[in-house]
Amino acid sequence: MTASTLSLTQEDDKQSNISTGGANTVGLKNDGSVVAVGYDKYGQTSGVSSWTDIVQVSAGQNHTAGLKSDGSVVAVGGAGDYGQISGVSSWTDIVQVSVGYFHTVGLKSDGSVVAVGTNDDFDYGQTSGVSSWTDIVQVSARHFNTVGLKSDGSVVAVGHDKYGGVSGVSSWTDIVQVSAGMYHTVGLKSDGSVVAVGYDHYGQTSGVSSWTDIVQVSAGSTHTVGLKSDGSVVAVGIDNNGEVSGVLSWTDIVEVSGGGYHTVGLRNDGSVVAVGIDDYGQTSGVSSWTDILSIPTPPTNVVATLNNSLISISWNEVVDSDYYTIKRSTTSGGPHTIIANEVTTTSYDDININNGTTYYYMVSAVNDVGESENSNEVSILTIPNAPSGFTAISGSSEVQLSWDDSIGAESYNIKRSTSVGGPYTIIVNDITKTSYTDTTVENGTTYYYVVSAVNSSGESENTNEVSVLTIPNAPSGFMAILGSSEVQLRWDASISAESYNIKRSTSVGGPYTIIVNDITKTSYTDTTVENGTTYYYVVSAVNSSGESENTNEVSATPVLAIPNTPTGFKAISGNQQVQLNWDESNGADSYTIKRAEESGGLYTTIASGIMTATYTDINVVNLTTYHYVVSAVNELGESENSIEVSAIPVDSTGIETYEPNNRFNSAYSIEYNETYDSYISSVIDQDFFQYTADHSGIDQLSFQTPIDANYDVYIYDGNQNLISMKGPNLSEELYFVEAGQTYYIVIFGIDGSSSESNYTFDVTPFQVNTEVEYHYEYDSNGNLIKITVTPQ
Repeated sequence: MTASTLSLTQEDDKQSNISTGGANTVGLKNDGSVVAVGYDKYGQTSGVSSWTDIVQVSAGQNHTAGLKSDGSVVAVGGAGDYGQISGVSSWTDIVQVSVGYFHTVGLKSDGSVVAVGTNDDFDYGQTSGVSSWTDIVQVSARHFNTVGLKSDGSVVAVGHDKYGGVSGVSSWTDIVQVSAGMYHTVGLKSDGSVVAVGYDHYGQTSGVSSWTDIVQVSAGSTHTVGLKSDGSVVAVGIDNNGEVSGVLSWTDIVEVSGGGYHTVGLRNDGSVVAVGIDDYGQTSGVSSWTDILSIPTPPTNVVATLNNSLISISWNEVVDSDYYTIKRSTTSGGPHTIIANEVTTTSYDDININNGTTYYYMVSAVNDVGESENSNEVSILTIPNAPSGFTAISGSSEVQLSWDDSIGAESYNIKRSTSVGGPYTIIVNDITKTSYTDTTVENGTTYYYVVSAVNSSGESENTNEVSVLTIPNAPSGFMAILGSSEVQLRWDASISAESYNIKRSTSVGGPYTIIVNDITKTSYTDTTVENGTTYYYVVSAVNSSGESENTNEVSATPVLAIPNTPTGFKAISGNQQVQLNWDESNGADSYTIKRAEESGGLYTTIASGIMTATYTDINVVNLTTYHYVVSAVNELGESENSIEVSAIPVDSTGIETYEPNNRFNSAYSIEYNETYDSYISSVIDQDFFQYTADHSGIDQLSFQTPIDANYDVYIYDGNQNLISMKGPNLSEELYFVEAGQTYYIVIFGIDGSSSESNYTFDVTPFQVNTEVEYHYEYDSNGNLIKITVTPQ
C-alpha cells in the first residue's frame, strides 16, 4: 500500500495498550489488568498491580494513569503530588488519558479536556491552557506540553515552546493522530505521511518527512517511531542505545510506543518486544509478557439460518473484540465481500439476498489492535424462485404441463384445483424434470394448475395460475333415423362441447369425411344422400382445447318414401292476390295448393305440379277471406296437408301505411273515417296512434287482425288512463268520447304475436240507432277508471 492509496481516519489511533515513560513500560492485558516494568522510585510501576477493569494506560516520567471502563481514572507514582495523582480521583466520563512530567490530561466524551498537576518551576500552561478546548478527539501529554487533535483534523497545543513544538502545529490540517515528545510534536496525516515540529538536534523532526504508509506514530523524548501498515517499524532520532536502529527488523507489530531512551512494540499475538536502554529493566522486562491486548481470535460456531426473505448469521462472542465484520461470497472459498462491519452484536440479518442462490459467509472480530482471521466458512442455499414460463396443454384425458427451470430448485410440486384460485391439492411432488403429464383428469372439465420449486431450504411461492379446459368426451346416444333422401342424426350433448363435427363414409369404419362442422345443436339432417345407399356416420365434440374422439359408428340406408308434410306455411295478402310460401319438403317432387272459403272446410285444388316452395293465387276477390293448405307429392304419393293459413286480399291504394313510434309522445295522428294499416314486426313492437274527438258521444273502432296473428287494442284518454280494450277475436269496439279531448289507440301482439301481414282499422263516430248500455269501472278509492259502451 502506498501513501497515495492509504486513507486513515481519527478512529485508527492505536495508542492505548502499551505505553512508555522516561524509564518504565506499562502494558494492558486482555482481562483489564495492567503490568509494568522499569523505574519504580515513586511506585509508578508496582502501584499498577492491583488495577482491574482498565481499558487504556499512559506512562509518564514519574507516574502512571489508567482509564477504567466506567470512565473514571486511577493514577500512581509522582515525584511529589502536584495534583497529577490525587486530582484524577473525581474525574468521570473520561474516554482517554495521557500523562506528562508533572501533569495528567483527560479527554471527556463531549470533546472537552480536563488536566491536573504542575510544578511551579515548570508551569508553561500545559494544564490550565486546555480548559477552553472543545471538539477534541485525542490528547497527548509529554514532559511540559499538551497536544490536542480536533475533529476537523486541526491541532492545538499548550506548554513549553522553546523549539516550536507547540506553536508549530497551528497550521496543520488533515491530521488523524498526534504524539507529543519532550520538545517536539509529531502528527500523522490521513494519507499515511507524517509531519513534525520542534527540537531536531537528532533528526527526530526532519527525519519523518519521507515516511509513507504510516498508520501510527509515537514521539519519545528525543526520537520518533512510526508503524507501517505492513507491521514493520521505522524510527529517527537519537540512537545511543539502539532505540532507533533496533526496530528496523521488527515484523507483525500492531502498536508502538517511544519512551525516554527505549522503544516498545506490541505484536499481533499479544507479545511485546523492546529495544534501547535497560537500566531499570524497562526493556528486558517485557520479554515474558503475554496476553497484552492483541488481535482477537476468529469467531467460532458461526451458523447461517434462512428466515423467510433473509439469512440470519450468528456466532459466539469473542471476548477481546470491539465489533465484527461480516463477509459474503457466492463461491465457496471466496473471494468474499464485506457486507457489514462494526456489528456490535453476535448476529446479523442479511436481507440483500436472491432466491435460488448459495451464499458463503465468514465473520471476523475486530478491536483497536486489528482484525482477526476469518471464521470457518458457512454456506446456505436460499429457497428457489417460483418457476416461470408455466403452460398447460390439453390432450385426450390428459393435460401436459411444462415450465422453465428455477435456479436452485431440486424438485417441483404440482398442484391442481377445479376452482379459480384454489384451494389446490398437490397431485405429485418431488418432480425433478420441468414437465409433467397429468393423466388423472376427466374430459370436459376445467382445471387450474400452479407449480412450486423446492430445495433443501424450503418451497417457493406458487407460479401464476394457468387453466385448461380438457377436450370433451365423445357424444353419447348417437342414432340415425331413416328418411327419404335424408338421414336424421341425433346425439346427447357432451359436457363442455362448444360445437360438433359430423363425419360420413360409405365404408364401414371409414375413412370419414367431415360433411359439416361447427354444429351447435345436437341434431342434424343430412340431405346430401342418395336413396338406396348405405352411409356410416360418426360425430365428435369440439371445444377450445380440441376435438374429442369419434362416437361409435351408426349406419343408415335412406329409401324413397312419401314426402314429409310441408312446414313453415304462410300467406301474405295483396291487392286481388295472396302470396303463399313454405319450406321445401325433403323427397318432394312437386306441391299441390288447395283452398276453401270456410276454415277447415272442403278444400279445392287450385294448383298442382308446383316445383318451387312458393305460389301466388290471383283468382281472389278483395276483402274475401280465403283458407289454404299445401301438400308435397312424389312418385310414391302425396303427403298430408300442411296447417291451414288464411288471408284477406285488400286494395291498399289510398290507405296510408305507417309504422308508428312505440311511445305516447310520438303517436301517429289519425282522422275520423280514414283507413290505416301497419304491422307488428316483433315481440316488443307496439304501435301508437292519436286523434282528437270532434264530438261528445260514442266512437267506434273497427279493427281487422291478420289471420296469422293475435293482437290486443287498448284505448286511452288524454291523461293516458285506460278507458277501453279490444280483446282477441273482436273486430269492433265502442267507447265514450268528449269533444276536444285527445285519445290514444295502442296495438300490440298477445304473448309475443307478430306478423308480416298488415292489420287495418278506422275510427268513426257511432250512429246510435239502437239503445246502448254503459258500463262503469272504479278503482278501490272510488275513482272512475273505465267506461264501456255496448249496443243493446
